[in-house]
Order: sequence, then structure tokens, then C-alpha cells
Amino acid sequence: MSIASYFFISNLDEAKNSEELPNVPEGNLKTFYGVMNTSVECLYPILKVGEDIDLNDIAQSEDYTSCTFSFPQEYIDTLCSTDTSKESVLIENWMKIEDCPYDNKQDLSDLLNALIDLAKIANSTDQALYFRMEM
Repeated sequence: MSIASYFFISNLDEAKNSEELPNVPEGNLKTFYGVMNTSVECLYPILKVGEDIDLNDIAQSEDYTSCTFSFPQEYIDTLCSTDTSKESVLIENWMKIEDCPYDNKQDLSDLLNALIDLAKIANSTDQALYFRMEM
């Protein structure tokens, strides 16, 4: 089973639509594959040592083939303040965790940088950062 993983900037009403992704401007949507909510949740304690956080489940399809989550503002703020000069250490620590989505540094770097970029966009608008998994 393949999982499509979408990270996007939107408002809550549009993000709750379990039938389709919201129509978002170019640059406000990043697509990955095989990333689950636990893959993203396990990154937070690496960024903010010793603290855990859960994404908020906001919508799911009737057959559970798609689930949408919102990032708590605290997670968004943490992503925005991430020191990217320490990226290699962050990625090495992420790779040690069982729920790490990828086994190579480049894909993890791409995902981390996409999350940071989207978090910065979310903080500069009246919208939020969402994550949708589709199976």
C-alpha cells in the first residue's frame, strides 16, 4: 500500500474537506510519499529536546483512506526557529527513530526543509499548516 503525503497551507474549513485537497497557491503544497503522522510527530522531540507533541486529527474519509491533521502552533513556531546549520545532526538523530519515514539523508533533508518553508509561510499568513495522508 502506497501512502501519498501532502503538506499544505490552508484554512481550517478547506482542510477539513475529506474528499479532495484544497486548491492552494503554488509553493503552499509539498508532496512526499510514505510519510505518516507518526513520522512527523517523532521529529518534534529532536527539534525541541525532550518534548512530545501530537498533530491534531481534523478530518478523515468514511473509509479511512485519507486523514488530515493540523500542526499545533507550537510545532509551527519550533520549525520556524530551527537552526538549519544543524540540519545534518537533526537528520542523523531522526534516522535513529523507528518511525523515521526515510532511510536516506537527502529525502529527510527535503522533508525537513519543506516543513520549515511551509511553517514560515503559515506564520506569515492567517492560515495554518496541515498534513494529509492518502492511501
